[in-house]
Amino acid sequence: MSLNQILLIGNCGSDPEMRYTPNGAMVVNFSLAVNSYRNGSDGEQIQETEWFRIACWNKTAESVNQFLQKGQKCFVEGRFRSSSYVANDGSQRQT
Repeated sequence: MSLNQILLIGNCGSDPEMRYTPNGAMVVNFSLAVNSYRNGSDGEQIQETEWFRIACWNKTAESVNQFLQKGQKCFVEGRFRSSSYVANDGSQRQT
């Protein structure tokens, strides 16, 4: 058995960007900032921010494009997907 599920709660870091794929599917992308906290060696609380690039498709994309704005709190449930590409310097990169 395997499972690929991700749950995120954070702040929308950019206004949604809508586009259509060549086959006509609607896709909306936006960035999401998720904060976590840990205690430093001196006991001071340290905030760390992880950034995620979110892609929503079809009906979900339509709703996100209509209602979500930069700065709003957002809950995301989905699957994690990574991809690799060759950078301008010729190195292999993973996103």
